[in-house]
Amino acid sequence: MMDYPRASIYRLVGHIILLRQSARKVMETYISVEEDEAAKQLEFDLDILAAVDAIQADDDLLATTIYESVRQTQLDLDPEAILDFAFQILGNHSQRSADDLRSSLPLDLSSVTKRTWMAIADIVAEAISYGISIQLARDRSVSWKDWMSDALLLLVSPGPSSHLFTDHGRKFIKTCITYAPSETSHTLISRYSTPHSAAPTGGWEVVVRILLANGILQQCSNADIFSFSKSTAMNLKATSLLDMTTRALTLELSENHIWTLVMVAAEALHRQLDDVLAASTPWETWMDEALLFICKATGNKYWLQTDLIRGIHGKLLVGLSAPHFLRFLANPSNAEILENDTMRKDP
Repeated sequence: MMDYPRASIYRLVGHIILLRQSARKVMETYISVEEDEAAKQLEFDLDILAAVDAIQADDDLLATTIYESVRQTQLDLDPEAILDFAFQILGNHSQRSADDLRSSLPLDLSSVTKRTWMAIADIVAEAISYGISIQLARDRSVSWKDWMSDALLLLVSPGPSSHLFTDHGRKFIKTCITYAPSETSHTLISRYSTPHSAAPTGGWEVVVRILLANGILQQCSNADIFSFSKSTAMNLKATSLLDMTTRALTLELSENHIWTLVMVAAEALHRQLDDVLAASTPWETWMDEALLFICKATGNKYWLQTDLIRGIHGKLLVGLSAPHFLRFLANPSNAEILENDTMRKDP
């Protein structure tokens, strides 16, 4: 009797599951199958894959056969089931239970390999992005679930190469910020301030800066970026962004908290001003609020300390004769904030 390597046997099991899935799709074309029964069969396939991975824990097997097998199921299976499977796989490769990992979100995943992390991140992001796209097509909105918070926290957890974002992961985070800004910011604020968090990355403000540095926030529209900063302020118990600047001590907000949201608002405003000055986009209401917040929060102390804010200052001076900016200045309260906190430089 020929002695086959264990890895080959496990890979063969994965290919058998792929064949089972293909055969099932052909059968369903001709034979009516109850949805509950089909889902149970698919979940059984995931259980087999998780068991195979638990024995072998092979990066190559995970990134190829197992990954492709899961992709076959994501169109027909609840995204939450695939997320459960992803935590099982992550547990296999980090020597921790799936329940322990989930209760410790966000995680420090520096112990897993880059290939393992990218495969798991794509499994999660692809499945849940597909589920959200179905919601958007049906309801034109996202109904946020607790497991979506778990998926978000998993994908922003630092991996083997610090914060490593796959293309599918970027798309998922962008979707969260665009369609559920309040829930997204609440998830980051609430879980990054809990003592059981295992991720050594600091508070929520560090994650937001990482999203900026990696260009993920910039993939959203400028209005959506600003909406995210506004939702974050309200989740920090402020009534508005301006309220953060006047009640920082009462709200127990640090300079880093406020400065992070200044950077988010500045990113949105800086990009939007290009279109406004080119006369391709009208001055929008949110721009008033963004500008006032940036001016009030920075004042003389920080105004010229970053290229981004210095760029906004220059664009505003260029646009001083533009009708939209003249209307903005015509508001006495706006003009007072600009005069007292921004336009005046230290001697």
